[in-house]
Amino acid sequence: EEGKNLDKLLGRFDRYAAASYPNTERMPTKSSIRLDFKASKLSYDLVPMLAVEGDDNAQILIRADGERRVTSVQKHIDFVKTRSDQSNKVPGRVKFHEVVRLVKWWREMRQSQSKVLDEVPTIVIEMLCAKAFDVHHVDETYTDTLHAWFGQCADWVRNRRRIDFNVDPSKEPSNGLWTVLDPVNPKNNVVPPSWTQRKLDELTSWFEDARDRMARVVAAEVQGNDVAALGELVELFGTAIRDHGA
Repeated sequence: EEGKNLDKLLGRFDRYAAASYPNTERMPTKSSIRLDFKASKLSYDLVPMLAVEGDDNAQILIRADGERRVTSVQKHIDFVKTRSDQSNKVPGRVKFHEVVRLVKWWREMRQSQSKVLDEVPTIVIEMLCAKAFDVHHVDETYTDTLHAWFGQCADWVRNRRRIDFNVDPSKEPSNGLWTVLDPVNPKNNVVPPSWTQRKLDELTSWFEDARDRMARVVAAEVQGNDVAALGELVELFGTAIRDHGA
């Protein structure tokens, strides 16, 4: 029975993390133990999940409000891999999984400066990126790709457009202020139920600012103004982009 209590599971995972990564900062979130690797400036979440009896490809995710959601890590990996494989067939250096990483990196920067939106779940970012790829694929450059994706996401969030993957709305209706359905289990709306209009408005402003900055990066690159382009990229991704954005 202890295994069904999220607080007890988080305590157990915290002990696992302390034993495995004694020199790494960690902190509990509502549903995970977050590890912050300062050297690489990356963070990872250890998320407790329960097995589903009789189904090795399914897990139960326990939310902070006690809700239990059936999902599948394996099927999510396949979902992402399908788009990575499609991207790899497109000539050029831009790859789906790398653009997703950049958007997640941008998300971390924005969360650190947030007013009301303290955390955007990774699955929300991944679903938006997957849908943006389905609509726009990837362009010849990362800047053009990010400009298109940020712009598309800004429109989706501002207008609260439903995001799903070949789901019949009559069978899986929208719920909440905004709906982004889990492709593995379309009964799951991955948008946190605690998100208010104010939080969604802030997420809209994040994407609109990113879209506009990427437009200025594209324009600066066309003009050969590398200093201006880098300045905008630093605003989006932080000073680390100076070393890693070549």
